[in-house]
Amino acid sequence: MAKAADATPLTQENKASILIALSRLNTASSQPETMAQTPKDEFDANAARKEAAMFFGLFLRGHPLEELRRDIDVPKEIAEKWFQPNRYEPSFRETLRRVYEYRKQVLAVFDELVWRERHKIPPQ
Repeated sequence: MAKAADATPLTQENKASILIALSRLNTASSQPETMAQTPKDEFDANAARKEAAMFFGLFLRGHPLEELRRDIDVPKEIAEKWFQPNRYEPSFRETLRRVYEYRKQVLAVFDELVWRERHKIPPQ
């Protein structure tokens, strides 16, 4: 079995870039580019739930709760940079706002799953 290569340490800046890329993947439409698309066409209502479920699986396998929460959330310092006036073009700032809201949604679903697990309440 091949040994995994040493990974570059994950910094807050790398993490922000990864989160943006993941958000774009989660909202990408499967329709051809030639077809007219609206933001509604790109929305996957279950994307946040699926991602939260993936993190919840890691939690059930013994990964530390606070470490997982940090991996899901956008750190306050990064969010402050994202939302500084005149730092980015308005269209990109809108993308960052959507990424931020998406990450908060994933975190909320994850927190609910953890709470239900701790209180042994079955999912709805």
